[in-house]
Amino acid sequence: MGHPATPDRDALREARQWGDAITLYTKAINLAPAVPTYHLNRAACHFMRGDFDECVGGCTAALALDQGSAKAHRRMAKARLELGEFAKAATGLEAAAAAGGALASELSADLAAATQLREWQAQGEAAMAQGDPSLGRTFFANILAKVSATRSRLWLVRAELGLGLCDQ
Repeated sequence: MGHPATPDRDALREARQWGDAITLYTKAINLAPAVPTYHLNRAACHFMRGDFDECVGGCTAALALDQGSAKAHRRMAKARLELGEFAKAATGLEAAAAAGGALASELSADLAAATQLREWQAQGEAAMAQGDPSLGRTFFANILAKVSATRSRLWLVRAELGLGLCDQ
C-alpha cells in the first residue's frame, strides 16, 4: 500500500517544528487513517510540546491499529507519567506486558519505572497524611527528578509549606 510522502513531516519533526509537523501528520492521517505510524509520530510531536493529553489520544489511535506497538505503549505511558497518572501508566504497561512475548520484555524497564513512581507518589501522600512533610518532600522530589508531573509538584509545595520553607 502506498503512503503519502513523508519527508516534509519527518523533517519538520526532526527540526523540532512541532506545530507544523502536527499539521502535516494530521493531513497524512486524513489521507491514510489506517497507518499507525502517522498517529504515533503526531503523538510524539504533541509530547514534545507538552500536550500530554493529545499524546495519549494519538497513542490510543495508534494502538487501535497496532496493539503490539511497544513504542505506542511506551509513549502513552510516558505521557501519563508527565500528567501524574502513575497508576494508569503502570496499569497500561502491565496489560501490554501481559500479552507476553517480545512486547513484555521490551516494556519491562518502562513498567518498573512507572511502578516505582506510582509507589513513590503513594508513599509521599501517606507521609503527608501522617504529618511527616520531610519524608513526603523526599518522595515528591525524587519523582520530579524523573518527570515534571504537576500533581507531584503540588504535593512537593504542600510538603515544603509544612516544613516552613515557603519563605526561602
